[in-house]
Order: sequence, then C-alpha cells, then structure tokens
Amino acid sequence: KKKGGQSKPGLREGSHTDAVMGLSWNSVHQQVLASGSADGTVKLWDVSHNMGGGDYIRPSATFTHHTDKVQSLAWHPSEGTLLATG
Repeated sequence: KKKGGQSKPGLREGSHTDAVMGLSWNSVHQQVLASGSADGTVKLWDVSHNMGGGDYIRPSATFTHHTDKVQSLAWHPSEGTLLATG
C-alpha cells in the first residue's frame, strides 16, 4: 500500500502487461503516441480522445507481431503513418 492507506491501482483494460521500454510522439499527427513494451506489443494512443469514457485512455491500436520485447520506436519525420519498431 502507498502512504496514506491507498492501494496501488491494477492494470487498466488495454494497458501493457510488462514494462514500457520506449515511447515516440508522432510529429505529423501530434496527438498520437506510440509505446513499446517488454510484453512484445506496440500500442498507439490518441491522447485527444478518451475512448475509455473514464479517467484513462485506451489504446487505439495494438500490434502483436514482435516475438520479443520492443525497446525502440521511431515515427518517420514527415510521413505520419510510418512507424519503425524493434
């Protein structure tokens, strides 16, 4: 428990299930963030929409094609739909 008696919140629906290893903001679509995790997934987040309807944002897409942790992400500087991951 945290100080003051509050317990740590659990995982939210759609969140990574292991450590986040990398983040990358999209310079073309500035409301879009990509995250890569030790759980082997890449998630896209549109921070301008609260799709969860509550106090958190759900990912707009999840990619599961990696077989190992995702440590690095980079958006193409001028083509906002291209994301390199590894």
